[in-house]
Amino acid sequence: MKKKTTLTKMHIAPSTVRYDAVAARDSNEVGQILAGTRKRNGYSLVAFSELLRHYGVDVSDKGISKWEKGYTTPSIYQLVAICYALNIKEGPSY
Repeated sequence: MKKKTTLTKMHIAPSTVRYDAVAARDSNEVGQILAGTRKRNGYSLVAFSELLRHYGVDVSDKGISKWEKGYTTPSIYQLVAICYALNIKEGPSY
């Protein structure tokens, strides 16, 4: 006989939540981090596009520019490749 799993609601006080996905999206946090880290590592958009191909991401320099400006966002798989390519090991702290 299978054991029945029950779900319980978590009650989290709003003051303890430190991350707001909507605010991060609206402020283009991912794009700003990407642009800053890419530039600090000395990659042009074209060079970074070529680097990402080595990680299995086929994106043009225009596509990267769209990510950085917040017009589009990379997929989770592209984001992992970006982190490897730029040696990003930790995210922002809140």
